[in-house]
Amino acid sequence: MQPGPPYQQNPYGNQPQYPQQGYPQQGYPQPGPGYPGYPPPKKGMSGVTIALIIVGALIVVSGLGVGAFFLLGNDSSSSSASPTSTAKTGPPDKYAVLPGCPTIESKMSGMPKLEVQELKPAGTSDPEISLMSLDCEWREPGKSSGSVILYMATSKRSGSGAGEVSAKGEFEHYTKENSEPLPDLAGAAKAAYVSYPDNPALCSVRFYQGNVSGQIMVSGADGNAVDMSKCRANAKKLAEATTAAMG
Repeated sequence: MQPGPPYQQNPYGNQPQYPQQGYPQQGYPQPGPGYPGYPPPKKGMSGVTIALIIVGALIVVSGLGVGAFFLLGNDSSSSSASPTSTAKTGPPDKYAVLPGCPTIESKMSGMPKLEVQELKPAGTSDPEISLMSLDCEWREPGKSSGSVILYMATSKRSGSGAGEVSAKGEFEHYTKENSEPLPDLAGAAKAAYVSYPDNPALCSVRFYQGNVSGQIMVSGADGNAVDMSKCRANAKKLAEATTAAMG
């Protein structure tokens, strides 16, 4: 809040000067009423005149009181309301770029053919971040397939920590159900296995690290059911290759 306006001088000007009553000088005899040339006695101030003077004084004092009230009001509001900041703070964004799909593939062996590699902006309803997505898919007939999807949340205001908050929120949202913690995924802040009860041909790993969240998926050859322990082992290897490529 900006400080209030400085105190103003009394807007009503100087107070009116009250008339001074005359008094005879001491030490000189005063002529009597019958003395030639003596002016007729002055009439004293009437009750009406005195009443008007008192009313005028009250109006001036009242006006000053109103002015002082508003000045105190302005001063009170500016002194009592301390400046506050609602800006969030947090760790700086860990990542500014996402790795390429070939970089991830180079850390694996026996991968199917790379069929999809797409890096593009992603939509988001969060006004504090911008979002980029990376989609990599390896598949061939007769072989298990794998995919990596990464989302990098970049804070629009440096130092706000919004990027990491978004990545963590993404991870927590998709690991609320049918998930099992994966505590030893190298490079990840948090990771979990995610299962799909309605799809026995699929297993997945979710993780987040800094301002990046990721989903790793492995599916059986030609959509066939998989050995879940082997599927999870392959998904973990692909997840570790991804975090290593991220650096």
